[in-house]
Amino acid sequence: MLKKILLTATFLFVASLFATQAQAQTVVVTIFWDPSPASELVTDYIVTLNGTQVPGWTCTATLCSVNASLVLSSNTHLVTVSAVNDWGTGPAYTLSFLASAPTAPKNVKVKKAGS
Repeated sequence: MLKKILLTATFLFVASLFATQAQAQTVVVTIFWDPSPASELVTDYIVTLNGTQVPGWTCTATLCSVNASLVLSSNTHLVTVSAVNDWGTGPAYTLSFLASAPTAPKNVKVKKAGS
């Protein structure tokens, strides 16, 4: 009997999140994860950000990624990734993170040249 995909803890969160400014209070977040082993015959990944499915992931032999828009807030954000094959959907691996809008620099000091 074939089993559903089982993913190891390293499946996702070698994952990193990088944010780049896209517009006021909104950023583009890139989610990275390690692809499942070829022996697991993965046909799809289900990626969500704050409960909304994020389409358009891509994979190489060593890295998978997807971009998603994120409205910044002081709330905790949640990313999940599940692998899918012909026998079902594996467990969702999750990462929660905080991302808030940047603020203006504070405590800037000016010195006279040569001092």
